[in-house]
Amino acid sequence: PGADARHLDVGCGTGAVIQAFLDGQHSQPAFLHAIDFSSDMVRKSKKKFSSIDVFIEKMDGQNMESIDDESFDTVTAMFSVLFFPDRKKGLSEMHRVLRSGGGAAVVSGWAPAKSVQWISLSNTALRDVVGKQQLRELMGIVPVEAVPNFSVWSDMGVLEKELLEAGFDRVETLPVKRRFELASHEAASSMWHDMAKSFPTLSYVLDQISINRDSEIRESVAERFADLVMEQGGYVDGTAHFGVARKD
Repeated sequence: PGADARHLDVGCGTGAVIQAFLDGQHSQPAFLHAIDFSSDMVRKSKKKFSSIDVFIEKMDGQNMESIDDESFDTVTAMFSVLFFPDRKKGLSEMHRVLRSGGGAAVVSGWAPAKSVQWISLSNTALRDVVGKQQLRELMGIVPVEAVPNFSVWSDMGVLEKELLEAGFDRVETLPVKRRFELASHEAASSMWHDMAKSFPTLSYVLDQISINRDSEIRESVAERFADLVMEQGGYVDGTAHFGVARKD
């Protein structure tokens, strides 16, 4: 966005997009508004960015009725739509609050596991800790309904179709690769814990083997994951599905 732009981040989490602006990865907008449905995420973001001029509040991205039509020049949603029960409504709301001539950037989810190193390493760590046979059985019975918007994970065509149906113009979808540099064993372990909370398939499997209620086993998986990351040089690569759309 330009220096005088108004930007909305939908599903801000702990503030990755806000941090990207602060780090100079993008031109910082004149007004930055961030929302999240989780009170915990809102609290953490407010604490993290208490010293800068950013408005953060709790709000459902599928129902932004307190925000007027055409209020923002740019809108981002980094993985948040993945967890919307009504994904199309959320995208339509983003289109509604976006000004004519504005643009939206949406990351809908991760590519298949073979293209996302942290997922494959996490699966290896799980296998090493709980056993190959048990993991295979659990992964084979994960019901689709346990994973919100499962179909979009491996088909970017779904994201393109839904953006167009929401009213966006000039839609482009593409895979975006990212490398996570993890300088220490602790950082890698922390990443696994964060992903275990937010990645639906992994969360489901963890629930099934009671890891979420057994901190010792949970920590063993995190430690094994960190070992694997450090063995390959302290990084993991991942590929996400990215959509860019305009409102003419």
